[in-house]
Amino acid sequence: MGSVGMSNALSEEKKQQVIAQGKLGWSLRKIERETGVRRETAGAYLKALRIAVRIPRAWGRRAPAKPANELTPDPSKPAGELKTFNVRVAIVEPGIIDTAMARRILDQPEKSAYRQRARFASLFEASLKNPVPPCLVAQKIVEIADSETWQLRHPVGPDAIPFLQWRSRMSDEEWVDLNASDDDAA
Repeated sequence: MGSVGMSNALSEEKKQQVIAQGKLGWSLRKIERETGVRRETAGAYLKALRIAVRIPRAWGRRAPAKPANELTPDPSKPAGELKTFNVRVAIVEPGIIDTAMARRILDQPEKSAYRQRARFASLFEASLKNPVPPCLVAQKIVEIADSETWQLRHPVGPDAIPFLQWRSRMSDEEWVDLNASDDDAA
């Protein structure tokens, strides 16, 4: 981790805490408060691992609403780099889960700035006929945390794998075009 000097070396436990909190989008100030690790040291570790650091709200109106935690299109690259430091990376990929947000998609007005609204609403409507409770996602997260698995992707729910397979059969450009197209054209 080239940019981190010996005087800033952390114990494995502290390193894991800083990395986990950084991936959750915590600010350096909050990481320092919770772990006792100086902001400069935590920032150096996170920067070396290419983990985005949250910009303090006081930096003006142009600051992002939330951090970009996944900085590369291929999450296996940082996962491979982090494994060197014995840090497990797990991506939980739920299908359509029965949440208030998922249900709100069905209650959108006919007129919308989103040209694909009806298509997505029908997709959610069909999936929510067999609702999947949010607790399945929470159980998967606990299962991953309690395990020793190095598996990267963890689909949750009966439609997660079919959705992922459907997406994998398209190029990025096809996916973007599909999601940008009008309902009438799709």
